[in-house]
Amino acid sequence: MAPKAAKGAGVAQGPQYPAGAGRALFTVLIFSGLMVTCPFLLYFGSFWGYFDSLYALTIGIPAPENRAVASAIAAVLGVNLVVGAFIFVAFREVTDDSDTPQAKAKKDN
Repeated sequence: MAPKAAKGAGVAQGPQYPAGAGRALFTVLIFSGLMVTCPFLLYFGSFWGYFDSLYALTIGIPAPENRAVASAIAAVLGVNLVVGAFIFVAFREVTDDSDTPQAKAKKDN
């Protein structure tokens, strides 16, 4: 009579990801989507006049021949804000540092 196989034997085990890997991937996907949509929305929103009330309060409504330049500046500023927000969120992200020498020393004690 053949010995019984261990429970779960023969089942392929997937790769072991570090703790928080799913959250990090979610963060990257969200900010990647913002990097694509934010400049387009800001450029065309500014070019078509949706931000004219904001311009009237700050720098003045741009002339039609300068509207593309003002729209491009708004799009570039938007991308820079998204990149800055991503860096801020990435640095605040909690990571599992169990592989560091300090964590190993604590485990040994």
